[in-house]
Amino acid sequence: MSITQLSIFVENKPGHLADALSTLGEGRVNILSFTIAETIDYGILRLVVDHVAEAKRLLVEAGYAAVEHPVVCALLPNEPGVLAAVTRLVSDSGLNIEYVYLGPRDSLILRTEELERLESLLVAEGFRPSVRTTSPDRVADGDTVVTFDQFLQYLFSGITNGSVYALTALGFTLVFNATQIINFSQGQLVMLGGMVAVALHGIGAPLWLCFLGAVALVVVVTVGFERIAVRPLLRKGVLAQIIATVGASFVFETAAMLIWGDAVGLPPFSGDEPIRSRCGCAVPQSLGWRATIVIW
Repeated sequence: MSITQLSIFVENKPGHLADALSTLGEGRVNILSFTIAETIDYGILRLVVDHVAEAKRLLVEAGYAAVEHPVVCALLPNEPGVLAAVTRLVSDSGLNIEYVYLGPRDSLILRTEELERLESLLVAEGFRPSVRTTSPDRVADGDTVVTFDQFLQYLFSGITNGSVYALTALGFTLVFNATQIINFSQGQLVMLGGMVAVALHGIGAPLWLCFLGAVALVVVVTVGFERIAVRPLLRKGVLAQIIATVGASFVFETAAMLIWGDAVGLPPFSGDEPIRSRCGCAVPQSLGWRATIVIW
């Protein structure tokens, strides 16, 4: 009942999933079932294929980080309520389902921390094993729930996103130390810089000019905001200043939505090609974010 699943890290950008699947298709590997778990920068593509060893070889040669994991695959009657009954059976036994998805030929693929116990439970309830991959390679039961390469991938993505929030937080502290005002529109000003850079890139400006133009325009907007809305309220108390910055945040956010909408993007200044290794993938631009926050 236990079969081998391949887990692949795929960059969360248009065309990258198609490239990974094309690699398998060109190698004559048939995909029996798959699911995707999404993160901000990357997705984890979980596959059940007919030739595990060949699929892994093709993917590794193409530069993908591919890891084998054992999962349980059981045939289910195609009837209402069966899926709910199986998940209830597993939960009542004290097992935690890490992930589950539909397998080939009316089967269900499950992963728990105790695969042997899960197999015994399903067999005792009369469920039959489903299709096996033709590759004899198997990963021993009892592997850790999150492998080290998966941990590194999540760690890299978390550091990248956290760096953006950390830089925004530095802006909060700098403004407060200089003016003793809590600027609740700080996040919207960061957003405004990104939107201006996108707009400049849309009219053909190079990336370096987009960066300088975004900084210059946000400086002008911030100075104007301070002169018009903040400075006259310095002696009006903290509450008036908070109301002013919160109101400005709504103005900036609404104006950006009306001007640019909600579907904009700027290409990475370091290119789309990720740096791949057996421990995961990283876009060069994300490495730049991490270096910036460390240097700052």
